[in-house]
Amino acid sequence: MAFALCPFLCNGGLYFKEDSWVDEAVEQIALLAKLLREPENGLYHQSRGFCGEPADPVKISEDHWSRGNGWAIFALAELVLDLPDDHPRLKEIETLLVDLLNACLNFQDGHGMWHQEITDVDSFVETSGTGKILYALGVALEKGLVGEDKKENLIK
Repeated sequence: MAFALCPFLCNGGLYFKEDSWVDEAVEQIALLAKLLREPENGLYHQSRGFCGEPADPVKISEDHWSRGNGWAIFALAELVLDLPDDHPRLKEIETLLVDLLNACLNFQDGHGMWHQEITDVDSFVETSGTGKILYALGVALEKGLVGEDKKENLIK
């Protein structure tokens, strides 16, 4: 939902001058963070409502899927790039980006990669999740949202 909807809704709203679309993009990503972020490690769970037989509409998946966190962090990075500087919730989106980025950086392996299950170094290396996380790190560095010391994580 985050990757597929939020950046496109924001850009469409900006192009067509529909502020309500931009605000909805922000609201959707903020709700996703509220629903799927695990407070203990700051990572996002993959889904809600697809777990168990029969499916439980409120059960949160237990995993911290690299690609899923990548989709969320990509959407946050795109909103940080595209939201107008005077948008009333820009700082909130920047904070969500930095918080998820810092959570992800806690699990970067020695080769600079993230694993399919981010918290499990025995799971396989996941290149698409890694790419999205590194893209968001580049955005955060470019916008001055994280310190220059994080450039080492990008280089790794």
